[in-house]
Amino acid sequence: EEFAQRLLQESDDEKGRIDLAYRIALSRRSTEAEQLKAERFLAEVVTSLPESKTEEERQLTAWTGFCQALFVSSEFRYLP
Repeated sequence: EEFAQRLLQESDDEKGRIDLAYRIALSRRSTEAEQLKAERFLAEVVTSLPESKTEEERQLTAWTGFCQALFVSSEFRYLP
C-alpha cells in the first residue's frame, strides 16, 4: 500500500505511474503491452469496487493490487 501511495503522490499521469512502478520494482521501463494490461487491470478494479468508497479509496485499492502483482512476478523475485 505504501508503494501505491508513493506512485499516486509522485505522478498525476496513469501511464507515468505505471512506468515509474516498473522502473522502481523491476529496474526497467514498461513495455507497451504491459502498459495496456496495467491500464485495463486498474480500470477493472476501480469499476468493480463499491460506489460507497471514495474515488481516492478505489484508486488506492487498485494501485495496491497492481503493486502486489509486480512484487509476486517472477521477474521481481529473480536475483541475478
